[in-house]
Amino acid sequence: MDPSADAAEAAATTELVLRSSHGDAAARERLFARHRGRLLRMVELRLDPRLRQRLDPEDVVQEVYLEAADRLAERDRTLSFLLWLRLLCAQRLAELQRRHLGAARRDVRRERPAAGVPVVASNFLERLTDRLTSPSEAAARDEARSALREALALLSAQDQEILALRHFEQLNGVEAAAELGIDRSAAAKRYTRALRRLQELLRTWGGAP
Repeated sequence: MDPSADAAEAAATTELVLRSSHGDAAARERLFARHRGRLLRMVELRLDPRLRQRLDPEDVVQEVYLEAADRLAERDRTLSFLLWLRLLCAQRLAELQRRHLGAARRDVRRERPAAGVPVVASNFLERLTDRLTSPSEAAARDEARSALREALALLSAQDQEILALRHFEQLNGVEAAAELGIDRSAAAKRYTRALRRLQELLRTWGGAP
């Protein structure tokens, strides 16, 4: 997204926030709809795989919207509206995962993420290869997942996070930088470096998806 498009997006969001805070239900629905896709991707990537049968990402996002509607007037204005929603979403995910993992530990812990691969990286694996679904693609899917698992395990946590924010959650450069607490130039360099590193590792194994 170019700077002029970013500015237009920010202006439209600000207008919808203002109207929503004055009780405009239609504006609130439009406001939340603008961010629904990216929040869903966030939850899908960051939800512990052991809880996928227990928590629906759609339900998590809906709970976040209900909370956001109640707290709209008191939101943190140092954050963009999207980053504020992401903060609420992260808090809700942490709460739900503590509740479920603590209350039903024996059941949910039978389903474990890929060994040695953090939750976000493990979910990368699913999102990158879930389009390979036909029987003839089964071997290719398994091979791709194996290569990705090896490659992602060799990336730093910082590299995994910037790839998640930019490539999967589709945050723009400004949003990713704000989420990471670094300037835009540093975030762009980190993303480019991480993507190049992942591509190099996949080429090494001949496993690029």
